[in-house]
Amino acid sequence: MARASGFTLTNLADAAAVAAREIHRPGFRILALTQRSAGDEAFAPEGGVHSDDCALFRYFEGTDLTIVCANFSLRNGLTLRRELEERGVSASLFSVNPVLDPDWRLLAADASRTGAVLVLDDTKGLTGLGHRVCEFVSRGCPDVRVHLVTRPAAIPFGVSPEDFVVPPVESLTAALGIAPVRA
Repeated sequence: MARASGFTLTNLADAAAVAAREIHRPGFRILALTQRSAGDEAFAPEGGVHSDDCALFRYFEGTDLTIVCANFSLRNGLTLRRELEERGVSASLFSVNPVLDPDWRLLAADASRTGAVLVLDDTKGLTGLGHRVCEFVSRGCPDVRVHLVTRPAAIPFGVSPEDFVVPPVESLTAALGIAPVRA
C-alpha cells in the first residue's frame, strides 16, 4: 500500500484550499472526485476553518454533537445536521481526508467540548478512514461517546452509491445519548 496523502474534493471551498496548499509541493498525492456529484450543482460552504495540512475541514460549530464525514459522505452529513437542527440538536460538521500524520487537534477539541462524535464513512472497506477517526477520538478523548455509520461490507463494487444510508435521527441520537429538544 502506498504511503501517500489523499484528498476527497467534496466541494469548491475544500478544492480551493487543497489546491492552494498542495499544487506546488513536491511528491505524490491523490486528489479524488466522485461521480456521485455528477449533475449536482457544485457547492461551496461559507466560512469554516481547516487544519494547516488540509486533513480536516470544519463547516459548522455546534454544542451537542460532532459529525465527522469521511470519503464522500459530506452531503449526507449536511442533510443529517439540518435534520438534527430541526429537532433542537446543535451539531458541528467536519470532513476528513486520508492525510499522512493528520493534524486532527481541531477535531479533538470539538469532540471534547460536545462529548459525542458521529462518524459517517461511505467507503466499502472494513478499515476505512472512519475507523481511524473513531480510534483517534477514543484514544485521545476517552470520555467522548463515539458512533460509526458505515456501508455494509457485503455491498459489492458497482452498486449504486445511494446504498449508503444514514439511519434515522432518532436512532442516532439514542445511540449517542443525546436528547432532542424537539421531536
